[in-house]
Amino acid sequence: MSLVLFTRHRWRRTIRPGMSTKTLDTPVFRSRLRSWRGFALLIALLIGLGAFAIHMVVSAEIRRAELKFEAEFQAVSDNVKRKLHANEAVLSGFVAFLQAVDRHDLEATRRYAQVALAPFEHIYMLEVARRVLPEDQANFELSLRSANRPDFRIRSFGEATRRDYPLRDPDRPLWPIVFLHPPLPAAEAIHGVDVATVPYVDAILSAATATSSAWTSPIFEMLEGGRAYILLQAIERSAEADSRKRPNYFGNQMVALMLVRVEALLPQKIDPGLAISLRVGNVGGIPDEVLIPETRESAKRVGAFMLPEFSRTVSSGSLAQPLQLSMTRQLRWQDIANSSFIQIMIGVCIVLVLASINIYQQIGTMHAAAEEHERAEHQAMHDALTGLPNRHLLADRVRQAVHRWERHGSHFAVLVVDLDYFKDINDSYGHEAGDRVLCVTASRMATQLRASDTIARFGGDEFVIILSDILSAADAEGVAEKVRCAVAEPISIGRHEVSVTCSLGISLCPDDGIDFNTLRHAADLAMYQAKGQGRNTIAVAHG
Repeated sequence: MSLVLFTRHRWRRTIRPGMSTKTLDTPVFRSRLRSWRGFALLIALLIGLGAFAIHMVVSAEIRRAELKFEAEFQAVSDNVKRKLHANEAVLSGFVAFLQAVDRHDLEATRRYAQVALAPFEHIYMLEVARRVLPEDQANFELSLRSANRPDFRIRSFGEATRRDYPLRDPDRPLWPIVFLHPPLPAAEAIHGVDVATVPYVDAILSAATATSSAWTSPIFEMLEGGRAYILLQAIERSAEADSRKRPNYFGNQMVALMLVRVEALLPQKIDPGLAISLRVGNVGGIPDEVLIPETRESAKRVGAFMLPEFSRTVSSGSLAQPLQLSMTRQLRWQDIANSSFIQIMIGVCIVLVLASINIYQQIGTMHAAAEEHERAEHQAMHDALTGLPNRHLLADRVRQAVHRWERHGSHFAVLVVDLDYFKDINDSYGHEAGDRVLCVTASRMATQLRASDTIARFGGDEFVIILSDILSAADAEGVAEKVRCAVAEPISIGRHEVSVTCSLGISLCPDDGIDFNTLRHAADLAMYQAKGQGRNTIAVAHG
């Protein structure tokens, strides 16, 4: 800056009014002119560096926006696919349950539906419609009225919604809805509705009853508000006689229906600059439907002309729920620039080297600190020998399991595992051999568990296992038996093979308690009961 002021000052002194033009052709003037040209060249160089820096930063911002867009698209598509796969898995499990449940047992069906729907907020409802011949309609309605629905009557969809729809063929079988969960007051109007009279279901009902595959309906507006589509699968059971004359809710032929809320398929928070089109259709000529309309703002023409547009499309390939997800973003200048954009770019040109060195050092320091923090946190929550969670992390997992039970009614079990005669191994082969036995048995037990389960080393040769989302004690006993068999496999220690067995005690929440100390104590007593029965066996606490 001092050079600029000096040059300007000397230039005014040299070229003043009345000066002879010969003065311009002097060595001093030529030196000053070279200084001015150097200054101009420096300004041009700075402008060029600034323009290059702006170009590089804009290119980097465009690339960053593209990577962000791809990450957003991947996250959205993964989220939608997970939910569609969950739909099919829940429906398949519900169909298998309906094939095995007693035809009169609504309560067991309701409990199963409650557990099945608990993790999935996008699944609005599970329903069951059974096949009723026209000549059996009166007897069927009478049997349900005499059971627990005194006002039950098979109605058409038009009658239930007070809308005009074509009358059904009186010779066709009826498909009244006999079960729905959750029993929302707003959905009670469809209880007893013949699904064959619903226009968007009738199109796939015939196809579904002719195959064993799941079929998807077009999108429709629900009576209680919101948009949804139905995933439907037919079920056929062999005829069975019931000597107790209980109400036959499900019959021999029925269809399981799953209502999926369209709005819940996508994440709740969507960037307003995104255009998202989600289509679900089915084979057999049923047209696609746009589930989520575009939500983006219109991009400025200058942005559309000078900045790129990102677009991605993916298909699921599922036969039951064919999906096509498209996402588009027209990049705008406001996406990559703000009020201080130019000032920041010029500043980047001036302090680029110093800032790069400083940032590199800071990032290195932060990275080292983060690694050290992560290492210390892992060591605080895991056993140093086996790498399993320790009792502190175990207590947190139990609190999470108790919270899920309180909120969703998901039962869980606590297993206490104690190695039999482990002290003899330490005495015979040394502590290093004992450590190897602990590590091998811990690994074997972990391989028998699900990702949602937890195994922790509680101390010495004692381990604690948390089995989440179990339906009965038999489920816990089945896992415990697999663990017992896995531990019993011989372990190589040098040139020797050692056989280790374990005794297991099982307690259940809430039967044996609702907090960790109570459940572990009950399982611990059961484990000692197993040892008293000869070891290498399993005992269940009796709360």
